[in-house]
Amino acid sequence: MRFARFERQAIGMYVMVALGPIFLICAIGYWVNTEIFLHRAHRVSGQILEMKRDVDNDGSVTFAPVFRFVAENGQVYTVESLNYSSPPAFSVGQVVPVVYVTPEPMSARLEIFWQLRAFETIFAIFSVCFPLGGLFLLWRRRGGAREFRPSSEAEAQISQNVSRGCTWRGRLGAWGRSRWIFAA
Repeated sequence: MRFARFERQAIGMYVMVALGPIFLICAIGYWVNTEIFLHRAHRVSGQILEMKRDVDNDGSVTFAPVFRFVAENGQVYTVESLNYSSPPAFSVGQVVPVVYVTPEPMSARLEIFWQLRAFETIFAIFSVCFPLGGLFLLWRRRGGAREFRPSSEAEAQISQNVSRGCTWRGRLGAWGRSRWIFAA
């Protein structure tokens, strides 16, 4: 039973390492999608009309901006952002930069970093953290942080130094040299 648990942990660690490239591909995909959107987009000013309130099951409250802008054709559009935050990131009446694509003005977004680049940023962070965490756990599992044990030659030197009045501190000093302290 104990062996099976350790094997499941090892599989989980390998999965963490394998998720890194997958998350990196997702981050690059979202980044390319955002860049294509921004390349085709028109930039206009908009105004925050309200902060839509959403209450989760656990009682936490988040807010999404609802904004209005006038497209190049003169039509007025009102759009609710898909990004919620707590506390509210905007105030009612605030003028904000808006980007939209002409054929789909209802897909408009606020031209603010977290409104445009939240997904690729989160996936990029995960693409680094998951493999590093998995590699660290694998390193620890394989005994990467073992306690220092002197070899038999070192033990002979230790006993010789102890007989001369030195005491072993058991730590490694700078450049891997052992520290000896002479007892007074």
